[in-house]
Amino acid sequence: MKNNKYCNLAEILPHEQPMILIDRVLSYDLEKMAITTQFDVTEKSLFYNEALRGIPPYIGLECMVQSMGALSGISNKEKNEWQGKPKLGFLLGTRKYTNSVETYKAGATYTVESKELFNDGTMGSYECTIKAEDDSICAMAEVIAFSPKNPEDFIEGNGANG
Repeated sequence: MKNNKYCNLAEILPHEQPMILIDRVLSYDLEKMAITTQFDVTEKSLFYNEALRGIPPYIGLECMVQSMGALSGISNKEKNEWQGKPKLGFLLGTRKYTNSVETYKAGATYTVESKELFNDGTMGSYECTIKAEDDSICAMAEVIAFSPKNPEDFIEGNGANG
């Protein structure tokens, strides 16, 4: 489904500016649990590096994670599974990570495609791809995330489901 609902990313992500790194949700499909988002690289980007004239490639991983978070946020919001602020999730790691760019270049827009492979309610695995404007693949990974039932207790060390 084309996105015409979720323009305010703070509504579906547990972040606030300037930590929201993706710029828009283009489309999502809750039946397939897939989302397409984009991020623009400008000199005002949080992780912009003048020497690189862009942002470092490792920031792409966080853009993948935020794309996954946006999918989760939209799904939870549409199912009325939470009230108020979106729930925190934690990156556990990646599998099959490949990267083919030295820099996400200033002035360019990159597209992130994320599809859920597995989710048991607390652990999830997503296939993610970042593409350049010419549709070439910049990075790919299977990203694994954890979303405890009570994130605050988890952060404080009181257990995963505290």
